[in-house]
This record gives sequence, structure tokens and C-alpha cells, in this order.
Amino acid sequence: MKNLSKIIFLCGIIGFIAFSCKKNNTESENIIPLSEVPVNESNLQLSLVETKWKLIGFGNYTSNTLKKAEPEGDSCYILRFYPDDIVIGWTSTNKVMGSYQLNVSSHELIIPNFTGTEINELFDGNYYVDAIHQVHSYVITNKGLVLYYNNQTLFLLYKPLEQ
Repeated sequence: MKNLSKIIFLCGIIGFIAFSCKKNNTESENIIPLSEVPVNESNLQLSLVETKWKLIGFGNYTSNTLKKAEPEGDSCYILRFYPDDIVIGWTSTNKVMGSYQLNVSSHELIIPNFTGTEINELFDGNYYVDAIHQVHSYVITNKGLVLYYNNQTLFLLYKPLEQ
């Protein structure tokens, strides 16, 4: 009977701990209105090529919202486009590289090859890789680099990192 009491007591403690813990950020805290994304007019002077870009989040023009990218580590979701049509960066866990095709006058951007190391992606990692494969155009705005996909209703929004 003593062993049964100990087991019930331990189960109670484990249950209490499990239900009292909560996630740091709820889904609604990670979704912000596009109007809350900071504006920086100096972004307009930047070039797609040779600028190091850090993903802020996943945008949706239909709902005018941005879902902040997770995880938020310093080395997560980085892209840099090079003049020789090579793109190099990081997903949530993997170093990636590929090629891109760019038409500056029409703002067309296609990234047909985008592969990397094969560590399992965390949080938004798989969604990010899928979105990159669907990118078809870009624009640099006062909010940052916008990579459009899904008929320009969805986009990836990046901020420039220090050069």
C-alpha cells in the first residue's frame, strides 16, 4: 500500500508540474499586424545582392498580419544573395545554399535549387524551406526585403543585418 501511495503522490506532482508549465509565446503573441513592423527608410537604398538578410516572419496580405519566425536565434533564417547567382544561408537548423535567377527590372526572383545539411528542422523550419521553393518575386520596402509566394498573398519579410 505504501508503494501505491508513493506512485499516486509522484503522479500528482508530475501532473501539477505538467499543467502549470506553459509555452513562453502563444500563437497569438507571435502574430502581429503588418502596421507594427518597424519602418526604416534606409532599407530602400539596399540591394538584394550582397546584403545579409534575416527573416522577421511570414506575412499574409489577406489578413495584414505577420507571424514571427521561430526559433528566433541569431543564426536562424539568414539569406545572402551573391553576384554569381548563388544564395547561401541558414534555416532553423541547417546551412543551405542554392542558385537563383533574378530579373531586376521585373522584380522576378526564382530559387530553383535550395538544399543544405539534413538536420531535422525546428518550429517553422520546414515551412520556411517550402516557402523559399515557391518564391517568384521580390521587392525591397521601408520594412525590408519581401519575397513573395502563393500569388503574392503570402510573403517572407526580412530585415537587413549589419554589413
